[in-house]
Amino acid sequence: MMILLLYGCLSDQNEAHVEFLQKLVNENITKGYLKVYEETQVLDEQIKDYCIQPTNDLTQLQSVWWSTRESFKQLDYAQFGPYFEPPERAGPQLDFWPLRSSSIDDVLLGDLNLEESVFHSYGASIKGFPALEYLLFGSVDTNSARYCEYIQAIGNDLVFQSNILYNYWNPSDGEYLNKRLSPDGSNVTTDSINDVRAELVNQIGHTLADIRTLKLQKPMGLQVGSPQPDLLESRYSARSLMDIHDNIIGIKRLFLGLDTTLGLVHDPTLEGIDFSSEFETRADQCLTHILQLHQSGSLEETILIEPEQVEILSDEIGYLQQLVQEDIILAMSLWLTFNDSDGD
Repeated sequence: MMILLLYGCLSDQNEAHVEFLQKLVNENITKGYLKVYEETQVLDEQIKDYCIQPTNDLTQLQSVWWSTRESFKQLDYAQFGPYFEPPERAGPQLDFWPLRSSSIDDVLLGDLNLEESVFHSYGASIKGFPALEYLLFGSVDTNSARYCEYIQAIGNDLVFQSNILYNYWNPSDGEYLNKRLSPDGSNVTTDSINDVRAELVNQIGHTLADIRTLKLQKPMGLQVGSPQPDLLESRYSARSLMDIHDNIIGIKRLFLGLDTTLGLVHDPTLEGIDFSSEFETRADQCLTHILQLHQSGSLEETILIEPEQVEILSDEIGYLQQLVQEDIILAMSLWLTFNDSDGD
């Protein structure tokens, strides 16, 4: 591998960081996207089986969509680099929201070509997990002549797009990490190593900020004075809260390691500094509250009936965000970056 061949040029500290980053990314992001790719294949096959003899019972497809969505949403912190890489922009192709139901209805009732060879090139608003969610959970005519043709086109495209993301991160294929560590193909520098470290820890902060701003505060309508349910993520499946839950599960795994052998907490720079307990406590507080709200109803219902609970949850997530963007960033001797949500 390219990076291994360059070890002779690295200091012991830099070599330790490169080995750490390669293992961290492989165990979390690469394996995570491999799991999504494998699960989209199962979902695609389930859709094909259903369409052999369609019925009004979508329970099995809904269940497989839900579990595949869970794996995908645990990787929200990986929305950088390959996620937006042109020309494919596979990430938005998989997860375009807020949903535009009218665009999906137009496809279902119209005559747009749904052949696989052309469907991959269409815009993100009519495909991906959100479009399939609407077709499986929304009030649509499952007896439509194009219903099965449409959901099969989406299922195939989910496999296609998730494979693109996995290949970008696969060290034997796209080698995104190695290229990021050695932009010129010949040198791994302290700056390039720190750039990757900063990207990963900042993406945790950005994801938490996006949860608060895009997934909680905007649907609450705090800026306009009334709830905006059309802005909810996964509204039709009532999965909005569980999407957030899975986001935080993924973040927790990336930072602490959990069921993998490495997390950001094991970064060589943090040796002797223990953030594990505080991070886990704050993350678990968020997760517990989310599950309590989910058991009581959907996020849409909570916004209408108990909006103060949504504000409390936003504050709890904010405490975790603060820990990451202030204490942990400083301890790792890195810099804070900003995303679009910071201006809201």
